[in-house]
Amino acid sequence: DRALGSEFGLVIEGGALQHALREDQQGHFLDLCASCTGVVCCRVSPIQKASVTSLMKERGGRVTLGVGDGANDVGMIKAAHIGVGISGREGRTAVLASDFSVGQFRFLARLLLVHGRWSAKRNREVVLYAFYKNFVYTMANVWFGFLSAYSAQPIYTTAAIATFNVLWTSLPTVAFACFDQDVVASVALAHPRLYEETAAFAGADFARAAARWLASASWHSLWCFFVALVALGDPAASTSGGKPWDLWSAGVAAFTSVVVACTLKVAARTNHWTACNAAAVVVSVATWFPFLVLLGNAWRRFGAFASVH
Repeated sequence: DRALGSEFGLVIEGGALQHALREDQQGHFLDLCASCTGVVCCRVSPIQKASVTSLMKERGGRVTLGVGDGANDVGMIKAAHIGVGISGREGRTAVLASDFSVGQFRFLARLLLVHGRWSAKRNREVVLYAFYKNFVYTMANVWFGFLSAYSAQPIYTTAAIATFNVLWTSLPTVAFACFDQDVVASVALAHPRLYEETAAFAGADFARAAARWLASASWHSLWCFFVALVALGDPAASTSGGKPWDLWSAGVAAFTSVVVACTLKVAARTNHWTACNAAAVVVSVATWFPFLVLLGNAWRRFGAFASVH
């Protein structure tokens, strides 16, 4: 009798909320909240704030954000998926318990609509790209299996395997995750509905996107492997140095193709170019070739393959 519900909103006071949070009433309370466009719980205790947040998170299946500026909001901030503390007159208790902190309530709009949206889109792209580049990298060994009678011999050298994710594809990924912007901040603030795009970054939508990225990775890995072999020519023919190309030559050629393809992929997905993004893309590809020369000289100097005929 103390909760006023309609299709437009719900206002519930602390006493009615205490009844609604009973174990046998939680389902009805969640149904009532789901039927309203907005719910306001007023004059509630700190433990009730945390209880409502936990209920929405665990039984309601909602992604929760806890925002507070005082010690009485700490339970709610900790119970939410993401906690935001406001640094104000009531001290820094809420700030110390939060995941993010802002100086004033008005900064919350920019935190969510601009930085939150950018972060969600960047994280989605980085996760999908991580699947993509590792799929392209590993599928070359699968295609090589068709030519090696499905032996366990890898086509890449040990040095290439150890440095692929550490050196040759890490910098563009980090630069993209830090600086990419699909729209500028002023546009994101002027059109808050753009934030709704982040709701499609999970579940079936993400699975479909991952399937498209993996299909693209399979196709690109075919090109990286077989085009590299075609470019090397007939393995029985002698090269300019008088020696036919071998397994290691094929592995280096395929690996070089993979590094270039993965770098071009992240470059093609970049919406906002900065000096850091450009430098990361150029350095990742350009430093592979000097590294390859140094690696070859080290093998010859120390006789790493002296026993290989």
